[in-house]
Amino acid sequence: MIRNIRNQLLFSILIFLSLNTSVLAQDFKENKIIYLWDVTLSMKGYNGSPDIYDKVKEALVLSIEGIEDESSTVTVIPFQDKILDTWSYPASKSGKKQLVDEINRLDNNNITNTNICHAWDYSLEQLIDPQKSNFICLLTDGTDNVMGTDELCERIIAWCKSAKANNAHAAYVMLTEAAQNESIRNAIRASCNFDLVELEQNNIVFPAFFRPAANTVAKELKQLQQDKEIRFTLNSQVKGKKVSEVNLTLAPNDYFSLEEGSISCTDNVCSFRLNNRMSFEKLHQTLPKIKNLHLTVESADKYQVINFNEINIQIINYPEKTLHIHVKD
Repeated sequence: MIRNIRNQLLFSILIFLSLNTSVLAQDFKENKIIYLWDVTLSMKGYNGSPDIYDKVKEALVLSIEGIEDESSTVTVIPFQDKILDTWSYPASKSGKKQLVDEINRLDNNNITNTNICHAWDYSLEQLIDPQKSNFICLLTDGTDNVMGTDELCERIIAWCKSAKANNAHAAYVMLTEAAQNESIRNAIRASCNFDLVELEQNNIVFPAFFRPAANTVAKELKQLQQDKEIRFTLNSQVKGKKVSEVNLTLAPNDYFSLEEGSISCTDNVCSFRLNNRMSFEKLHQTLPKIKNLHLTVESADKYQVINFNEINIQIINYPEKTLHIHVKD
């Protein structure tokens, strides 16, 4: 999915929060947030490039300071033609301070090329943790001029398989016009669990990221018969950020359809209704004990991105049991 974002500078990358354990505890996974930070000298205006280094660093710091879930691990990887360092800390108050101090201490003025492929390979091989919810955010003002755009596009397309296997999502943030590239756009279109944020009108743009509080929401069929409304919650990285409207897509199935494809959310709680394609009596006879319906959720606001946006709606159809009590005289 590609997001074209037009207007003002948004100074914070709002990555996803931890899962809401009140919905389904088995969905909980700790978060691992990885920033791949291009610090080549072009970020500082070298050779006529726009000097955006301080603005990007400020956005990165604000993003890290805004992370509320202390169980998260935050990693920042500054890179040029090679990895300069790897800073990884828990998202506690002290851990975030240490990470911000590392960012502010970085002082590198080497003139080098940009090797995005190497930084990308390093993060996948060394840092992705399949036991956690992983998010990689690549911040760059150019393209790969070491291994080349074709090599980078191959990695973006191959990401889909890795993302599915490792519970991972990624965002490619093009910070300048020089970073915009049609081949990379097409590669992201061909991949999955991947968002693109592009510079427009000379603005550095960071999107607001959200994610479902749980990837499975259960509803008993007999409850659905009494109340067709199903609810899910979206979490944002920073308290107070809200999603007001989302677009829903339900995977084709023989049993249910969506009553509406676009719904409103209140305090990040979204409610939708299913239309059954047959009577409830027939559904009770036909449905398996557990029927999984795949729901895709996207924000209607182009400034917002919902990661891990496939929710499994689980319809439970356990047969009703009758308790027989025999009383002896």
